Amino acid sequence: MVLNFARSVVKNRGRNNMKKLILISFICLIFLNVVSKFIFTNYELFNMMLVNFSILSSGILLYCLSVCQINDAYKIGLSFIFLFLLLVKFIISLLSPSTIENNYYFIGLLVFVIFEVIFLLIVRYMRKHA
Repeated sequence: MVLNFARSVVKNRGRNNMKKLILISFICLIFLNVVSKFIFTNYELFNMMLVNFSILSSGILLYCLSVCQINDAYKIGLSFIFLFLLLVKFIISLLSPSTIENNYYFIGLLVFVIFEVIFLLIVRYMRKHA
C-alpha cells in the first residue's frame, strides 16, 4: 500500500504530492524509531517517545508550512531551520534521562518546539500584514 502510494507520488508531480511525501517520510521515520526500540535493548521507552514527539512535531510544522500561502523563500528558509531543529531535538531526546522529573532536556525540547511554532506564526502574520 505504501509502495503504491509512493509510486503515485513520483508519477504525478506537483504541490500536493510534496505534501504527501512529507507525511510519508515522517511516518517512515517514526516507524523506524519504533523498530529501533525493539532492536536496541538499552533504548528506553521514554527516550523513544521523546524522539517520536520530536519527529511528529517537526512533521506537523513542516506540513503546515507547505500548506501555508507564503513566499517560497520563507518556506525554504523555515524548512531548513525546522530540519536543523529536528536534528537538535533528536539528539536532545536521545541524551535525555529516562524520567520526566528534573529533566532539563525535556524542557529544552519543549522550548525548541515553541520556537518553531512562533517562527511559523510570525511568518504567517507578516504575510498578512506586510
